[in-house]
Amino acid sequence: IDVPGALPRVIRVMLHCETDKRPDEIVHIYLKGAVALRRDLAQ
Repeated sequence: IDVPGALPRVIRVMLHCETDKRPDEIVHIYLKGAVALRRDLAQ
């Protein structure tokens, strides 16, 4: 999918998984590191 302003040559993946963990036990490790992908948008 062509996304205007996106990084070139990027593969986007959406992953769904089933788990027995409670929502408060799940840690989304990508959230803080995502700032490095688009420094121009990190404010």
